[in-house]
Amino acid sequence: MKIKHLILSVVVLFSASFFVFTTGNSKITRHYYPKVKTDNDLKGIHGAMEWLKMQKVDLETKTIDMNDVLRAEKQVMALRRSPSAKSLGLEWIEMGPDNVGGRTRAILVDKNNPNLVYSGGVAGGLWKSVTGGTSWERINVDGSFNNLAITSICQAANGDIYVGTGESAFTGADGDNDFTTNGMRGQGIWKKPAGSDAFTRLNSTWNDLDDSYTIFYEVSRLAAHPTNPNRIYAATRKGLKISNDGGATWVTGITGAYGGNRAKDVKVASDGGVVVNIAQRLYYSPTGDVDSYTIITPDGLTSERIEIAIAPSDPNYIYIQAVASDGSLAGIYKSTDKGLNWTIIGIGGFESFNPLGNQGTYDNTIAVFPDDKDRVILGGQYSLWIGTISGSSYGWVPITMWYLSELNPNYVHADHHTIVFHPDYKTASNPDGNQIVYIGSDGGVSKSTDGAVSFQVMNKKYNVTQFYTVACSPTGMAMGGTQDNGTQFLYLGGNTLQNSLEVKGGDGGFCAFSVLNPNVLFATTYYGDLGRSGALENDDCLNFYSTNITTKYPIGEAGAASFVTPIDLWESFNDVNSRDSITFKNNVVLFELENDDEAHSYYDSLDAIYSEVYLDTVTDPENDKDYLGVMVYYHTGERIVARSVINGRILNYTLTSPLDPGEEIIIQDKYQAMMAVGLSDNVWVTRRPLDFSGNSPWYPINNTDDPEYELNMITNLAWTTDGDILYFSDFSWSGGSRVFRCKNFSQARTYNITLTDTTTVYVIDETEIEAIDSTLEDSTYIGIQIDTVGFLVDTAAEPDDTVWDIEINYLYSYIWEIDTTFGYDTTYIYDPNNVLFNSIDADDEDGNCVLEIDLIGTFGGRTVTGLNVDPNNPERLLVTLGNFGSSEFVQYCGNAASTTTTTGNFVSKQGNLPEMPVYDGIFILESGAGTLNKVLIGTEYGVYATNDISAGSVEWSDENASGMENVPVFQIVQQTWANGWYDEVGEQSGVTNGGFIYIGTHGRGIFRCEKYAMPVSVPENNFAENKVVKESVQIYPNPVSDIANVSYQLAAKGNVNIKVYDLNGRIMKSFTLENKNAGKHLYSFDASDLRSGTYIISLTRGDSKAASRFVVY
Repeated sequence: MKIKHLILSVVVLFSASFFVFTTGNSKITRHYYPKVKTDNDLKGIHGAMEWLKMQKVDLETKTIDMNDVLRAEKQVMALRRSPSAKSLGLEWIEMGPDNVGGRTRAILVDKNNPNLVYSGGVAGGLWKSVTGGTSWERINVDGSFNNLAITSICQAANGDIYVGTGESAFTGADGDNDFTTNGMRGQGIWKKPAGSDAFTRLNSTWNDLDDSYTIFYEVSRLAAHPTNPNRIYAATRKGLKISNDGGATWVTGITGAYGGNRAKDVKVASDGGVVVNIAQRLYYSPTGDVDSYTIITPDGLTSERIEIAIAPSDPNYIYIQAVASDGSLAGIYKSTDKGLNWTIIGIGGFESFNPLGNQGTYDNTIAVFPDDKDRVILGGQYSLWIGTISGSSYGWVPITMWYLSELNPNYVHADHHTIVFHPDYKTASNPDGNQIVYIGSDGGVSKSTDGAVSFQVMNKKYNVTQFYTVACSPTGMAMGGTQDNGTQFLYLGGNTLQNSLEVKGGDGGFCAFSVLNPNVLFATTYYGDLGRSGALENDDCLNFYSTNITTKYPIGEAGAASFVTPIDLWESFNDVNSRDSITFKNNVVLFELENDDEAHSYYDSLDAIYSEVYLDTVTDPENDKDYLGVMVYYHTGERIVARSVINGRILNYTLTSPLDPGEEIIIQDKYQAMMAVGLSDNVWVTRRPLDFSGNSPWYPINNTDDPEYELNMITNLAWTTDGDILYFSDFSWSGGSRVFRCKNFSQARTYNITLTDTTTVYVIDETEIEAIDSTLEDSTYIGIQIDTVGFLVDTAAEPDDTVWDIEINYLYSYIWEIDTTFGYDTTYIYDPNNVLFNSIDADDEDGNCVLEIDLIGTFGGRTVTGLNVDPNNPERLLVTLGNFGSSEFVQYCGNAASTTTTTGNFVSKQGNLPEMPVYDGIFILESGAGTLNKVLIGTEYGVYATNDISAGSVEWSDENASGMENVPVFQIVQQTWANGWYDEVGEQSGVTNGGFIYIGTHGRGIFRCEKYAMPVSVPENNFAENKVVKESVQIYPNPVSDIANVSYQLAAKGNVNIKVYDLNGRIMKSFTLENKNAGKHLYSFDASDLRSGTYIISLTRGDSKAASRFVVY
């Protein structure tokens, strides 16, 4: 059709008089403060498409054959119908989030019930609200899978409701047009008759008798005739389909050229006219009958996706929003004569007006206001826009912004997919109607009650969030990276236990909680962006890379790392190889002379613990003043309590020699941590992930030029429990995946250097070296060149002096310590940052500090989706594989830590498992179990388990029956730290969820299973109590954060005095309990006002005393 004329200009109005953003912060629970969002929070859908494609497609064809999908689904159903006697019987608890939502392409308001709203997630199934969207409930449907990929909902004239499934608007990142690649596949069309509550699948859209499978697994849009209750239209993968009998049968609407191509949208006007988009063409029919359609595409328009809107008040008015080849706006077109002529009312190609951003094939929606046929609302990648005619031109105004707080009335989540006006919307003919508008987006459902002036998020109990990953805290909280909803933190607080907070924006990736410091969490977004918070959700999640990473990689941009960035955190309560230490000084605690009672009370508390304690008058030499001093003479064999640099954790140390007042001792700090991150060509590791004093030093584990060890994109990481081995996988489209082993981390901490006659001499003008250039002259600094790494050593340095190191390759510097004990011919350099040295480049004579990297598995044409190590045995490694069209999705190696070969190490454990992508797996840790043979895996269709992974023919069981659905499960984790006490160091682990299993689903949030909960360990008295006493006192839990329970035992009846001291001898709390009988007692007090640290609690009954130490977090 001809474009009649061009409206003169597009007026984009940003002035405050038209649009005002209010950005006031609003306080929420747990002292949460809305995060400042940046451009890095919104990168687009293309990275997600590429990553999902890598997981799911046949790597040879780069597509998914629908026959492979159908075969897998039939195998899933067959396994479900034949439950195994060896099933683990897992029961799942939904954790949420119940306030986040997820990608929503379909919303319907029941025209017969103004408060009944239906909505659907593309991977989360069908939902309804009976309160106009204020709260949602899940709808169970009758059929193979409850977790349908909802893409469209329509209502017939008689009230029947139809639901279409299968996502087409989700193309591959390489620009191909095979929409089956990585969208969520559907399973036909479902129907609920008016007056019924049951949705059943239309057999005509899913059966073995015809090609319905290949047609209706992708239903982009449904539409109903306004008066004929039996006429339904479906835009499918193979064109427009029409039913004239309520869905019992279907015919092709356009049988000519292009009619069998993919239909992406269909809309029906109030007079029964139909507009449909097929294969870059726009068709119109006045009746909607078969082959009554004519092409009405505006001249010159070529578009991969055209979204259609027809004015409810005038069927002559048609609007379209068309996408250019690069995903941006091609134009907004308007016709007032049913497509005979078109006017461009919104011009594409402008940065200031581009509602679609660069992904209009993914998020594109347009609607006409029911009360004004000349007023339209647009949705796309960023803001919602309203267009209103003004004279001879249209003015376009952005009405929402994605980066505002969710509490802001101008906030609507980015990536809009549907705009739905309430059927009872206020118009001239309906003056008593409402002004309700619903928006479906990647963030779920938003609602306006004032005609799109302001909006409110409506996601209560609407759990359709698509998680890529999951992590668990030591106290049962959970976290996961999501598609377009950031990294969500389920903190077990808020209005419900399923409420979540966003701790990092954008598209989330791998994440982790620290056990050593439970206030620390780590989160990632796309392409290597790693952040950490030292106060859980109450602090920004900030990057802590060293400059050797940030200058080498474009962090946050494609090419720096995988879209879903892999990280893995290793921690130890008892790293016997630690080179870290702390200094414990036996201080004399001083009291003013007039504070005699306090001094004596503190003396009594220590005297109840240690064998030689004195209270005497001492003179402070600094001010020549007398004090009362309490001092302890520690004896050999007595235990003292020091504090680790990591979270001040307790270091119980048994003395090997006496320690007098004023003396100090160096104590090994066995609390250690490492974090690994996988980037585009290497794995990087830091030994300071919990050090917040500055950016942590990071080191690459592989620096070889050997082609066999030239790494591709790193996709998975897995530490062994002892921290000596890191398994990792890489991926390339041409070669598939490889699995590597990097070992000897426990020893890779030091380096020996021998000076030679070729040493280069430099002068350094500043203590902190800022540059090395040609002006340097002879001086006291010696530069040692080893390969490409330069070390600077001060020849005049004394032991433990601080010098500086410059690494020439990456232009960064760190402090080193130098020990000159052996003379400068064999200088021993100690690195307090525990630098890692690579096996190929390290020049170490004895080889003890060398990392060794070995290739142990090659999986050509496959994607390694998960790596998991037996927590009790580093030799046992589980590998899961993706890709439809393949076989053998679970691989097992029993000698991964020791094998010396590169092939033949893995055996298939497919057994009776359906041929479907498997995304992750774990060896289930079970109390009292020897060899861990139970394995749980996450797949395209939920979770499956085996009792014996070592069996020659593995038998798998469906574990989705109790609380779970057949939804993709992308990651599984188990809390493998034991509850309560960690006996080897005499310290509380702080863990309360030992054995719990957590799964991250791509469409239904996070679930947990408590079947393998570990027992709560009750410790013996492991604090530094060195005397046998008749009375006893203990505090639990220990550490304590709020209420402290005092358990004490009396040898005889009497009055009891309880006091709490800090380590400086100050009384922090004091209680008197009168006339207590002999025996065991319990007393509680509020410790929430005590600062974090170590305290002494003392109990006195007459002349009898008892004391112990406790920690406040």
